[in-house]
Amino acid sequence: MSKAFITVIEPQDENQTNLLKRAYKRIAGTRGRVANVLQIQSLHPKALMDHLDLYMTLMYEESPLTRIQRELIAAYTSYLNNCEYCIIHHYEALLFNWKNAPSMEELATGKDLSKQDKEMIKFVRKLTKEPWKLKEDHINRLREVGFNDRSILDITSISSYFNFVNRLVLGLGVQIENEKERKYNY
Repeated sequence: MSKAFITVIEPQDENQTNLLKRAYKRIAGTRGRVANVLQIQSLHPKALMDHLDLYMTLMYEESPLTRIQRELIAAYTSYLNNCEYCIIHHYEALLFNWKNAPSMEELATGKDLSKQDKEMIKFVRKLTKEPWKLKEDHINRLREVGFNDRSILDITSISSYFNFVNRLVLGLGVQIENEKERKYNY
């Protein structure tokens, strides 16, 4: 991993606890490598694994949201927070699932989004930038465009998760991997 603001125990380092060794082995076995956003938590392997489990649940388990919607929430939340690391990772994942997706800047304006997805990103913006201003009316607008309560929970959970991760990345100086290292099966 490139420089970070705190000590990071990298996968090739010999100075690993048994729990960290197991965590890195599990991650590398399913994802091919250990992303820097996970390595930054190497000093707290239990939190690292809980973080990974939450990510996998929100982004890959069954949901009424499509993969494209989930990646759109991830990329857009990160865009609002100016978190380059997560913008790059999740815009690449969005492109993997939506071959001709507009640029991030165009998506932020709602370009090529359905009425439902436009309302979704409006909600994500409010949740990210002014969460104290959210009212039941915002939830009702999501319902009006066809989101059920489980969808609304997933939208809120994914955006909240990425607000957390963006702050972890920005606050601890996590650097983006090179393009070759970022290749995953999205």
